[in-house]
Amino acid sequence: MISGSIAYDYIMKFDGKFSEHILPNQLDHLNVGFTISNLQKTTGGTAHNIAYSL
Repeated sequence: MISGSIAYDYIMKFDGKFSEHILPNQLDHLNVGFTISNLQKTTGGTAHNIAYSL
C-alpha cells in the first residue's frame, strides 16, 4: 500500500517580465493577468513518485 498525494504540476512559460505588470506603488490593489506562450502538465505528488520508482 502506498499513502500520499497525487497531483499535477502546471509549468507555464511567460515571455515578458513580471516587473512590467506589477507596479510597486500599487500593490494594495494588485490585479494582473498574464498570457502564456506554453503550458506543460506533469504528474507530481508523493504517492505517484513512490509508485513510479518501485
